[in-house]
Amino acid sequence: MSTKHTLTLLVLAILLGIAAYWYTRSEEKMLETAAPVAKPVFSGITSATVEKVEIAVPEAEPVTLAKLDGVWYTNVEKKHKADPNLVGSLFATLEKEVSGEVVSDNPEHYVEYQVNETSATHVKVLGREGKVLLDLYVGKAGSTFFTTFVRKAGEKEVLSANASLTYVFNKPEGWRDKKIFNFDQDAIVEIAGELTSGPLLLKKEAGIWKLHEPIKRDAVSTKIHPFLSSIANLRATSFVDLDSSHTLADYGLDPPKSKLMITYEDKQTSPVKKQTVTLLLGEPKVENSVTYYYAKRADSPDVFKLTEYQGKMLTPDPKDFVLSDSTAASQPAEAKSQDTQTTTALEEVATTAGEEMTSATHSEKSVTSATP
Repeated sequence: MSTKHTLTLLVLAILLGIAAYWYTRSEEKMLETAAPVAKPVFSGITSATVEKVEIAVPEAEPVTLAKLDGVWYTNVEKKHKADPNLVGSLFATLEKEVSGEVVSDNPEHYVEYQVNETSATHVKVLGREGKVLLDLYVGKAGSTFFTTFVRKAGEKEVLSANASLTYVFNKPEGWRDKKIFNFDQDAIVEIAGELTSGPLLLKKEAGIWKLHEPIKRDAVSTKIHPFLSSIANLRATSFVDLDSSHTLADYGLDPPKSKLMITYEDKQTSPVKKQTVTLLLGEPKVENSVTYYYAKRADSPDVFKLTEYQGKMLTPDPKDFVLSDSTAASQPAEAKSQDTQTTTALEEVATTAGEEMTSATHSEKSVTSATP
């Protein structure tokens, strides 16, 4: 092979190498250009840095969550507390680092993604002195379950956020805390009732529930525990706003049809103190073929709805708690054990007292006989 031919082949190889490098770099640039652009949506927004959250859901009343002395409210003026579980879930999401890929920057596509002013859920998160920490339009769910289309206020890009956000901000049942009492079942020590079926008085004595009214007997444990649970875990289905056209009498609460006075040990105080709350219940009402009970706490102006099942659980027949001889035989082993322990303890006390009295008598006789 001649030198000229060799040089020609070398030049061709160099040219082919340059062409291959240029093609590879050009292809990489094309891929980079075609790749979705990721942008941050939010991150690190904690409850400690936030003072207010405004949520406007289409065709629903806007909600404002406001913090006062570390407690979140749906209405600060009326002292309507927000559900702590829902608030916790909200900030668990806001604390995450959420980003999204740009899917469009054409305003004509906002309706399709449901991120315009009328179709989106508008969320505004405010910090101290009204500083806007987040202003976001939350649209429909993305192509996968864990993505949501969003758009930041004042920006054109629609992002496919890597989080499921629709149900974080949209709560059809509302944000208000529906739990009526703030004590546990085991904290209850006494229940007095003025029920349509008669008076009721239950007391927990040495850990055992005793019936004092309508008669004084041991109580049926299998009836007591569901009753206590229905009280301690009571949640409203919805709240009713009183106005000039609706009074307590309209809901059967003035006067109430039934009343429960619940005494419990407040374990948040030191030392533990006994507190009493009163629950007022109206008569059952049928609305749209559904039966409800209206109720309220005596120490609060709020009226709320209960289901028929809840209403019946809270207004039992006192005679159902009476422990008959046949019921006592079928009591759970735990209840029998408790009764046995109580009886044994009483017997021990009686035996000890008898021994002390006998000893005292012998001593008295000894002193008498020794006296001249």
